[in-house]
Amino acid sequence: MKNSRLIFTTDDSKLPAEHAWMVNIERKAVIPSKWILLVTSYMLVGIQLGSFYIPPLIFGLLVLYGFSNLFYSYIYYFRRYTQREILTLSHLSLAIDIVVVSLLIFLTGRQESQGTLRSDFYLLYFLVILRGIVLFPNKTMSVIINVIISLLYIFILVSTEPNLLFLTSHEFISKLILIWAVMLISWFILEIVRSQREKIKSDFERMRAMEAIMLKTEKLASMGEIAAGIAHEINNPVGIIMANADYLIKHSELSPGQKESVQIIHTEATRCKKIINQLVQLTSPTATSVEPVDVNGIIGDTILEIQQLQCEKNIQIQTQLDPNLPTITANPSLIQRAIYNLMRNACEAMETTGGTMRIKTAVVTTNDSEPKHEIELQIQDTGVGIAQENLNRIFTPFFSTKPGSLGLGLTIIHRIIEWHNGTIHIESQPGKGTTVIVRLPIKSQK
Repeated sequence: MKNSRLIFTTDDSKLPAEHAWMVNIERKAVIPSKWILLVTSYMLVGIQLGSFYIPPLIFGLLVLYGFSNLFYSYIYYFRRYTQREILTLSHLSLAIDIVVVSLLIFLTGRQESQGTLRSDFYLLYFLVILRGIVLFPNKTMSVIINVIISLLYIFILVSTEPNLLFLTSHEFISKLILIWAVMLISWFILEIVRSQREKIKSDFERMRAMEAIMLKTEKLASMGEIAAGIAHEINNPVGIIMANADYLIKHSELSPGQKESVQIIHTEATRCKKIINQLVQLTSPTATSVEPVDVNGIIGDTILEIQQLQCEKNIQIQTQLDPNLPTITANPSLIQRAIYNLMRNACEAMETTGGTMRIKTAVVTTNDSEPKHEIELQIQDTGVGIAQENLNRIFTPFFSTKPGSLGLGLTIIHRIIEWHNGTIHIESQPGKGTTVIVRLPIKSQK
C-alpha cells in the first residue's frame, strides 16, 4: 500500500497558528536565505582564494548543501510534511546551516597560509544567528544558539591556528564581539516585530468584537423600531378582543366548555399584548429621565421581591455590597427591572437543585486609554449553568432554553445596560453555575 503522504499534500489551513506561522516563515524567508547562503558561500570562496576554481572538498560541501536545499524546497513548497514533522525539519535545517558554515571556515582556512582567523566565512554565522532567533523566540534559547556558534568558531580556530595567541588578538576579539552584537540586535529587532504582530492581532480581535456588538445593536434597534411602529395597530384590536372576552366570561350564560374557550382567547390575547410590550422595550428609551441612583438600595429592595418567588425557597442569598458605593446617574425603574430579571434568572436556575445566590458590588477602574470609574455588580448562582455553545446566543431575541419563555428577558436587560453606557458579561460552566457581571459608569454620558 502506497504512503498517502506521497499522494496528498498537507493542508496548511488545518495547522495550529504557531505551526502555520513557522511554515510560512520557512517558505518565504528561510529557504530563500539558504539559497542566498549557498551563492554567497561560492562567491566568498572565489574572492578569498583569488580564483573561481574551487577545491574539491569545498565544492563537494557546497554541492551537498545545494541538494539539502532542494530537499527542503520540495518538502515545504509541495507541502510534503505532517504537523509533528515541522519542528524537527526546522531544527535539522538550522543544524545543517551551522555545520556547513563551520566547515567552510575550516576548509577555507586550510587553503590559506594565514589560517582560519583570516576567513571571512564567520560573517555567514550572522544569517544562522538570525535564523536561530526566529526559530527559538526566547532569550534563553537565543543565547544557547549563540554560545554553540561561538564555541564552534573557537574550536575551529584552535584546531587550525599554529598557536593560541590568536585568543588575545584584536581581530579575534572584534569578531567575537560582532557575533554577540548581531545576536542581541537581531533579537531586539525580532522582539519588536513580534510585539507589533501581537498588537495587530489584538487590535483585529477587538475590531471583530466591536463589529459583532454593532451588528447586534443594529439588529435590536431595528427590531425595536419595527415593534414600535406596529404596536399601536396591534394593541387596539387585541385590547378589543380582551375586553369582549372578559365581558363574555363575566356576563354571559355560557356552558363550561364555551367559557373555557373564551378564557383561552383572553389568555392568548393577553400573551400577544405582553410580547408586543416587550418588543417595544427594545427601542432606546430616549424620553426616560435619569437621576442619582443608589444601586445598593435597589438591590436590597429587589431581594425582598425575589424572596416572594416560589423558586427562592431552597436558595440562600448572600450579599457583599460595598458600603462606600457611589450613586450613579441612571433611570431607577430600568435599573431595578434589569437587576430583578437577573436575580430571577439566577433563582430559576437553582429552582430544582437549590443553592446559593451571591450578590456583590464594588467600584472598578478600567485600564483603557481614558481610564474611567465604574460600579461593578456581580450576580452569581450555583445552578445548572449555560452550555458553551449557547453563551454567544443568550442575548439574541427569542432565544431561550426555558420551556414557555419568550426569550426576550436577557435581550431587554442587554438593551437597558447598553442604554446606560454599561456592559454586561456572562460566565458559565454547565453544572457549576453562572456569574453575570454588569458594569455601569458612575457619571452619565448621555
